[in-house]
Amino acid sequence: MIETLLSRDEGKTLEFKEDLSSPRQVVRSVVAFANTAGGTIVVGIQDRTKAVVGIKDALTQEERLANVLADCIQPQLIPDIQIHSWRDRELLVIVVPHSVGPYYLKAEGADDGVYVRLGSTNRRAGPETIAELRRLAGNVAFDELPRPDVNSEAVDFRAASEFLSGRGRSAGRTTHRTLGLLVDYHGRAVPTNGALLLFGRTRREWFPDAAKLWRTSDRTARARLRTLVDRGIMAELGTGPRDRTRSTFCGHRTLRHPPADAPALSQLVTRNP
Repeated sequence: MIETLLSRDEGKTLEFKEDLSSPRQVVRSVVAFANTAGGTIVVGIQDRTKAVVGIKDALTQEERLANVLADCIQPQLIPDIQIHSWRDRELLVIVVPHSVGPYYLKAEGADDGVYVRLGSTNRRAGPETIAELRRLAGNVAFDELPRPDVNSEAVDFRAASEFLSGRGRSAGRTTHRTLGLLVDYHGRAVPTNGALLLFGRTRREWFPDAAKLWRTSDRTARARLRTLVDRGIMAELGTGPRDRTRSTFCGHRTLRHPPADAPALSQLVTRNP
């Protein structure tokens, strides 16, 4: 195992630490790994030269580290801490799972103490990243989020109704709620991101980062969607064997979308437009 780790360079899922003289840095790395993609921290190896220096009194160091992690991270995170011998030296190997968080340093708080992994460095997460981590924890897709800053006039519900009625579905506010085009927000009905993406009157205004998508023809969009499905990247799912009205991208839920023969460019929009 140690030979395999030494053959790799530090990166998104691997970090070397010479010792535990600064346990705060190790705790920060544990939080970043947990919030990003998981990873392994090896204590007893110089990070630049990868020279194996080992640690003294490994059992005491293991107990100390376990206590620090339990006291400093919220919510509770339990990484796997192992002692490994390599030649005549002992090392601590900390295996951090990627878990639903967001995890943060108690001393810094839930807004400032969230870290993520970027390459071989730990970076403090910004508000948008923290919001996305919280959405993942709540199993809430981007397209299902309400847009209280937008009134219902921004959505062309006439086009939505015509589209639905042309495919044998009833078209009304109840249907719009069932499909997630409208949701209740503090006592009033507001459109969702999905409604704006599918039937928004000014989609380019609300989602400027998707400019390339809007310039794609319907025929090209359908062809690309079918290619993604054929390659297994995007899968068509539904509430029943004949109801193919939902899609997933890389395992994540995306917009409810009509059949592949429908002219809806937003079929290619994933959770982060």
